[in-house]
Amino acid sequence: MQCIKPECPRLNVTNGRLLGNMNNDGSRKQVICNPDYIEVSGAIITTCINGNWIPKPKCIVKPCLTNPCMNMGECVINGTGHFCSCRPWWKGSNCETFSNPVHCGCYDDSPVRVLPYMQKTSATNDPNECAKHCGEHNYSFAGVEV
Repeated sequence: MQCIKPECPRLNVTNGRLLGNMNNDGSRKQVICNPDYIEVSGAIITTCINGNWIPKPKCIVKPCLTNPCMNMGECVINGTGHFCSCRPWWKGSNCETFSNPVHCGCYDDSPVRVLPYMQKTSATNDPNECAKHCGEHNYSFAGVEV
């Protein structure tokens, strides 16, 4: 009796091609994705093992191809997805929201006034909130800066 290792089925990769023409056990094929696509199985080589191609190759469109990040944010590929690294004052999954922080202007009332002490508080420019904050730190309220 002779043991015959199973062959792997013919393999096709959507949005890519394979280098190698054997399907017998132990055969290896190189995965080459089309331009603007990336391989996401974690390897560019697939191997026939006991009748299965491992890993099974898959080419997907590059997540940053459409430049989803707004306001000069940088698109960073993260596995099969992306995240946006936003510039200062911008936030949101695609850097779509402006978030200029509000600062509370306080000063120490003395014979010589120096530049106001600026303390970041919150996203509100409520003068009462700023005045309260200044008082908690023994400063006088000077105003808000956006």
